[in-house]
Amino acid sequence: MHVLAIQRRGMAAGLASSVSRKGAAMPFAQRSFPMFKEYSGNAKPTYRQCTALSPWGALVEASILARLATFQTLAPSVYSYRLETTARPFIFDYFVRGFERRVQDIGKALRANHDHVVVVADIKNFYASIPARFVTGAAERLLESQARHAQYFVRALIERSVRGLPVGPAVSHVMANEILRAVDEALAADYPGKYFRYVDDLAVVCPSGSTGDVLATLRARLGALSLELHPEKTATLTSSEWFAAEPTLRDVVRWREQDVTFADLLHLGATYFENRNSPHELASAFGAQGLPLFEYMAARRRSSRPRRGIRLRVAELFARFGRRSHAGEIADVAIELRRAYLERLASLTSADGARPLVARWRMQHALRLVGRLALLMLPSEFPALVEALPDRNDTRPARMVLGALTTQRPGLLLPLPGAPMRQFCSLWSAHGRGKVDTKFSIRTPEYLEGAVELVARGVVTPGSIEAVGEIGMLRLANALIRTSARRTIPDFSYEDELESLFLCVPLEQRFRQEREYTEDEPIS
Repeated sequence: MHVLAIQRRGMAAGLASSVSRKGAAMPFAQRSFPMFKEYSGNAKPTYRQCTALSPWGALVEASILARLATFQTLAPSVYSYRLETTARPFIFDYFVRGFERRVQDIGKALRANHDHVVVVADIKNFYASIPARFVTGAAERLLESQARHAQYFVRALIERSVRGLPVGPAVSHVMANEILRAVDEALAADYPGKYFRYVDDLAVVCPSGSTGDVLATLRARLGALSLELHPEKTATLTSSEWFAAEPTLRDVVRWREQDVTFADLLHLGATYFENRNSPHELASAFGAQGLPLFEYMAARRRSSRPRRGIRLRVAELFARFGRRSHAGEIADVAIELRRAYLERLASLTSADGARPLVARWRMQHALRLVGRLALLMLPSEFPALVEALPDRNDTRPARMVLGALTTQRPGLLLPLPGAPMRQFCSLWSAHGRGKVDTKFSIRTPEYLEGAVELVARGVVTPGSIEAVGEIGMLRLANALIRTSARRTIPDFSYEDELESLFLCVPLEQRFRQEREYTEDEPIS
């Protein structure tokens, strides 16, 4: 998506001219696939159906978002999926920045009002619960001035969605913000400077005696959109409870009178490589401390290249950084992070008696620490991490990832396509593991998606996958379609579209290949 974001400004005009063929209906391919969501109460995995756009569809989406970024505005009370309006090559403002700004603003509101509490709530099953009429209305408002191909693209996306907004496309996030625009404006007026939203997480700072009225207002405002609050994720916290369990995405450690995070460690490594220091010296420094981080850091050195603000921060950490003698100091930072994270993990997992919502935040923090520690520890040490995590539904994916890495059995992760599988593949590569050729029998779509990720990320060889049953039939049918001499437009594969992109084949020419799609078809 970064490539599309980079291209979006320069290509938007050319794209519009190449796809706005008068009177032509334009079918944009998309693929539905399952992603692991969570373990249910009966300890069975549940899945979220997601949508992946074809290359042409993703490019059209990027052009839509580029145009929206020039005029769409959001209230200050909304902290998520704000379209990037600067020259930086991103579609949305960096999510961590919005998340942390919201946490900080809630803290400021509580400090300014000592007798207040914070009501936190979650919209239940947000995207899938939005009625079709509100989705259509939001699309019409956003696309009123868009080109015809953009209107067709969004209409097709909505029509193919089973329920509510499709999960996956970036344009869905923009439409979700548009759908909640009236709710955001009303609540911001009801509670000026004290209402805060991040995606489907709502928070209102209010006097302790008015929490009932606040919840009633939230339910009424959301009820107008046929949405409701999640009962298990709604609670009232005192200021002391909020500050004690303040949700965070940053794990700050004090080192040499400086605040250091795991991201800082990666940036220091990127700076080390950028200054053309000896990689062998850094690898040796890590190896001497039992740190497996070198391969991961070397692989990420380009994506972790510090931005200007972070470069200044790196300069503060090491005024003379860039000389070879500092390879040992980078290892020292990693050792200190590992020590502090282990202590914090023990504290987070041993606390009892916390309220359900607070306990959930603490466990989420603990799982983020486990992800960091898996890069700072050897696989032989992973059983200790597994033991540190309580055996619960929300910790089971992390325990399975660590178990699969310890036993070198990727097949254990087949039921968990998505975030757990991505984490496993990243750690597999970071710890220098090569491809395995263990045979896997794929019997469900979820297992197939997991197997595709294992192959795509270089963990297993394509020959390891044995599809059986209905899935095997689907794969065979797809192979027959790809080798057929005559295919309809929706049958064009992702590879075909990518090839036409690389060859600069106009979209108009692609659609001319099938006579069935040359007749006029109204858009509205």
